[in-house]
Amino acid sequence: MDFRVFRVMSKKLKESLAKSAENIKMEILNATYKYCTETVTAVNANYKDMQDKITHDPENEKELKFAKEFNQIVMSKVEENVETLKVVQKHFEMLDEFSYRYNQHEIESFWMMRIWPMKIQDSLKDGKDRVNDKNEMFATRLA
Repeated sequence: MDFRVFRVMSKKLKESLAKSAENIKMEILNATYKYCTETVTAVNANYKDMQDKITHDPENEKELKFAKEFNQIVMSKVEENVETLKVVQKHFEMLDEFSYRYNQHEIESFWMMRIWPMKIQDSLKDGKDRVNDKNEMFATRLA
């Protein structure tokens, strides 16, 4: 009996499966990288939006009420972003384990997100003072 044909076919099948597995792995890594970059961009936009809302000077009672309410919930939103970034960090670590080559700018952007919670806290202190001043101003106008 000659099993030469079987060996040739099994070798081709093995090579085909290995190539397919490598393609699937690269697709997963690319999708993970895309998730990380999009998430970092979204979190950065969230932080900038929070900063804008905190530093906005209320011009009427409606904006003042919104600012007070937002100032009360902003730290919980910061915590949500921090938790999201922890997940992104785990994904970046996984990409490192597979020696995935990513854009250095993207990883720098990720690490720069660590500064935002402190910026938000500082802005929140100033924002609360600004809201209290505006509150007194509007109360004085009504009196």
